[in-house]
Amino acid sequence: MPLQRPSGLKSHDASIETFCKLFNEVEPSEMIMEINSSETYTGDGWIYYKDRKIHFDWERRRASWISGPFPWLKTNMFLRKFNTNKKIDLHIQSSLNGDYFFDVWMKDFPEETFLQQNCNDRGRVKEYIRKTNNFRCYPLDSTGILVLKTSLKDNEKEELHPEQERLLV
Repeated sequence: MPLQRPSGLKSHDASIETFCKLFNEVEPSEMIMEINSSETYTGDGWIYYKDRKIHFDWERRRASWISGPFPWLKTNMFLRKFNTNKKIDLHIQSSLNGDYFFDVWMKDFPEETFLQQNCNDRGRVKEYIRKTNNFRCYPLDSTGILVLKTSLKDNEKEELHPEQERLLV
């Protein structure tokens, strides 16, 4: 499957490298993030901690989320991201400016789908999406990374509801 936005590949790669570097600098140092060395179309890398491996996908938002905490109560994911060959566990997105990020477990998206019109580098397309409100938003700094790593370490993902505050730190 071709990249949906090849024009954004350089900024995607730069943003994930910055995130990965910060992630690996924050304790616990035995929890590390590795980025795939080449495009696999099946996710962007792995998080390793003891005997666990978490396959993650990374996205740097464009015009819809410039900066600050994520402004919506729900996030969506394209149905193509749920391809059983990809087996992505965790999705991480950053704002365009890279000051905030959120994480969402792929298993937290319900099966219900919606048709939505989107744009990619080839123009307007209609794609099916899934929506969830079960995600957490953090500042993209060492404190935000620490909270994420603690969550991954403890393997805790509490249920969040629309009326709850999205910004946890």
